[in-house]
Amino acid sequence: MAVTVVRGRGGPEAGSRGGCGRGVRAAARRNHPNVIAVYDVGQDGLSNFIVMEYVEGTDLRDVIREEGALAPERVVEIGSQIAAALEFAHRSG
Repeated sequence: MAVTVVRGRGGPEAGSRGGCGRGVRAAARRNHPNVIAVYDVGQDGLSNFIVMEYVEGTDLRDVIREEGALAPERVVEIGSQIAAALEFAHRSG
C-alpha cells in the first residue's frame, strides 16, 4: 500500500467529499492489470491524500533515463499498455 499526499490548491472538493474524491472512489471499484488500484482518498486538515496499491518496479521516466532512446518494439510494448489502461478508464466512465 502507498499513500500519496496531493499538493496544490484543494479544498474539500479535492478530498473525500466530492469532486476528485468521487472519481477516485469510482476508479477504486474497477480493476485492470495496467491501472494501479486506488483504495481510498481523504483529507487531513488542508492535505488531501490517496491510498493506493504499491507496485514495486521502475517508472517510465527512470526506464528512459537508464535505457536512453527506446527501441521501437519497446515503445510499442509500453504504448500498448498505456493505451489499454486509457481505453479501460474511458470505457469505465
